[in-house]
Amino acid sequence: MELMSCESMDNLTTLLQKIADILLPFLKQRQIPSVSIQNYLMSAVKVALSVLEVILSELQDCHTYKFSDTTLLHALFSVHAVFCAFPMTRVISQAADDIQDQVIGILSLFSRFKTVTSGSEGDSKTAWSSLLHILFKEHMPSCPQSCLNGLVIFCQLLPLPLPVEVPQGLLDTDAPSFELMSYRQTWQEHLKPFMNDILTFIKALMVSPCVDVAQPLRRVCIKLADLSPTVALSVCRCILELLDDLFGETVSFSEQKEKIQEKADVKKESE
Repeated sequence: MELMSCESMDNLTTLLQKIADILLPFLKQRQIPSVSIQNYLMSAVKVALSVLEVILSELQDCHTYKFSDTTLLHALFSVHAVFCAFPMTRVISQAADDIQDQVIGILSLFSRFKTVTSGSEGDSKTAWSSLLHILFKEHMPSCPQSCLNGLVIFCQLLPLPLPVEVPQGLLDTDAPSFELMSYRQTWQEHLKPFMNDILTFIKALMVSPCVDVAQPLRRVCIKLADLSPTVALSVCRCILELLDDLFGETVSFSEQKEKIQEKADVKKESE
């Protein structure tokens, strides 16, 4: 709480965003900075993320605290995007993976904050909804790299498909079983306002031949379909509609080709 009172969260957020801005030009130019610079920046990011995780974990215990600052979310998305796509050497690739895991761990904490109030009309929403709103409305549509990075983040945040491996079987009356199903139900409720955006991204990315896109997209579809029958129906309908459109274009192209061939044959006969 002492760290919170001295605006440490704002300072750490600014630090993370500046480091992401420093590395972004290297990413665009496909260059690798020196090993010393990489180690220095990655060490600073690790420390900042560790402190932020401790602060947010402590704030969760303060049930009266209402998280309303979304600046941290933008910084976390930027850091994850840079270290997800930055060409790392084999020596520090594990450190880059650890940073991405730290970011996902911090983002998962946003599902436990109380309701926040934002907007001119005082509309009420949760920090979880703010996270999804920034992810689907601002981060992913910004550029192709952010779209792929957002897909990876969304895939890692979604709950694992059932059945989940546990040391002992769970009964319907067990507390862990109830919490597990309640958590999945809460995920479904928070995804409802963004289902159109999710399905739009699925349709847009489904036709990509890139393996780096196909793998997380496949996992996202599986995890979404496992949340509830309603979400599974929406995902299946989206995929079937896309396949129908693709096959429809194929048939239309074949018909046009046959008509062209028929005109060519008629022209040869007339000659």
